Amino acid sequence: MRLSIILPIIFLLTISCNSSNRNAGAVSSSIEWQELKPLKLGNSKYQVSAINGVSGVFDVIKGNDKLLYLMQFKPQKIISYHLTNGVTGWVGTQKNGELSTKWNSGADYFQGFLADDSTASGPHAFLLDPRDSNSFFAVYYPYNVKNIHFSNTIKRFDIVTGESDSSFGMEGSAQFSRGFTNSTKLKSGEHFFKGIVAATYDKDFNLYVFDYTACAVYKFDVNYNFLGWIGGSENKGWKMEGAPVCGNAPGQFNKPGGGAVDSSGNLYVADTWNNRIQKFGKDGVFKESFGGADNFNTPISIKIHSDEIYVLEWQGSRLQKLDLNGKSIWKIEGLNHPFGVQVYEKEIIIADSGNARVLIYKLSSAVHE
Repeated sequence: MRLSIILPIIFLLTISCNSSNRNAGAVSSSIEWQELKPLKLGNSKYQVSAINGVSGVFDVIKGNDKLLYLMQFKPQKIISYHLTNGVTGWVGTQKNGELSTKWNSGADYFQGFLADDSTASGPHAFLLDPRDSNSFFAVYYPYNVKNIHFSNTIKRFDIVTGESDSSFGMEGSAQFSRGFTNSTKLKSGEHFFKGIVAATYDKDFNLYVFDYTACAVYKFDVNYNFLGWIGGSENKGWKMEGAPVCGNAPGQFNKPGGGAVDSSGNLYVADTWNNRIQKFGKDGVFKESFGGADNFNTPISIKIHSDEIYVLEWQGSRLQKLDLNGKSIWKIEGLNHPFGVQVYEKEIIIADSGNARVLIYKLSSAVHE
């Protein structure tokens, strides 16, 4: 898959993480757990394991009760995976092309590809909800705006049934049951956004949405009021009017793949096809950039944990850990076109997409030299 042809729209799917009632009765599958050799990263030693056979995996996130949620762009599903029992359920596109709106556990999961890929709609990235430890979002988009499910909408799904209990969206003049207000300035044609691939929160619960196609980042407050966008060459901070322009000047983006916010409120954006990370202040004004083609090869995802930056490179097929000044601390090489990474206190999880697997790096000890 060429990343440059992805033209995403969004919906956010919310799933609670407390789902021990689905731990029993795993779905028979070819998805298998494998222990790998330990790995030293910097001054720490990690135990490494893999979940193999996860085709089209774009992201993964931890739940409670030993559950992982694996996101598959193809065959357009989110599956729950128990570390002992394997696959316990899925929600997504069925083999007849219809979208399942409740958890399933049958073999239909393995026949979920649509016959015509041009109508496919698939999940792209997870997003933690900092206000609810038992919930998370998933960013959905189609790469063809015809014959799709939930185009430009945000839906909340119940973990027990998989059914949606509320929805709001960004499609035309949609009626919102909750969600974005003051957003008409984002409207472009029939859709508010052109191609959203990721989103993140800061510590004040402001939401940042990354538009890969429009080369922009949008900001919303805790109540989802639109606060402005960045992505132009004027470098005047968050703007309410006008339109972004793709480019390589400071403050401009060439297909941003995602980003993260540090403890001081600075925003770091993966400027994917400019092969750099750009840093912006709370006011949205450009501060600096680091990287370049000598240091990054299509950075696609960023996470910040304990004010250290983790940058996943799509074509570079590696994960780099950096300090806030952009200095490399260590690297995980040998991946194959990865798309997603999640970083926890003692664990790093990577969606190693090209190898159809999820890699789990668990801190086992400190290495004293």
